[in-house]
Amino acid sequence: HPSYRHFTFYGGLGYNYYFNSMQIGAEGINPSNYAFLLKAMWEPEHRLSIGVETGYIRMYQWQYPFRKNEYLALFQIPLNTCFSMRLHKGLFTSFSFGSSILHSYLNRNGNEVSTFQLTLANINLGLGYKVKMGHRWSFVVETNYLYMSKANDMSMLFLTRLGYSIW
Repeated sequence: HPSYRHFTFYGGLGYNYYFNSMQIGAEGINPSNYAFLLKAMWEPEHRLSIGVETGYIRMYQWQYPFRKNEYLALFQIPLNTCFSMRLHKGLFTSFSFGSSILHSYLNRNGNEVSTFQLTLANINLGLGYKVKMGHRWSFVVETNYLYMSKANDMSMLFLTRLGYSIW
C-alpha cells in the first residue's frame, strides 16, 4: 500500500502524577494515579503525523486519613486532536489539544454523588521513543505534560503503548 495510507492504532497505560493545586484539604490528596489511553494516528512517511486520542485518566483521589468513609476522585476523559513530529529515528515529540469530560465522584458514608462537566481547552505536550517490532507492531514509551484550563490542573503522564498498523 502507498505510504500515505499508513494508519496505526495505539493502546496504552501508565502512571499519572498530579501536581496539587488544592488550597483546602491538600493533605488528603493522593497524586499517584493511573491512565488508559487509545490513539488512532495517520502516519505517512514524512515526519508529521495527525490523529485523535481518548481514554480514562484518574487525576487524583482525596481522602483524609481520619475520615475513612469519605472519598473523592477526579477523572478526565480526553477528546483530543494529536500531532506528532518524528525528530530522529524512533524519537518523537507530540502535541495535542481539545476538550475533556471531567468526572467527579464523591462517596460519603455510603452516599454517592457523580457529576460530569466539559472542559474545552486542554493541552498535552510529550516526548517519546518508538521501537518497531516487525512490519505492523510497535512499542512506545512516552512522557506527557497535561494541562486542563477549566480546573487549572496539571499532571505528568508516563505511558507505555502498543501500536498496530493496519496498512
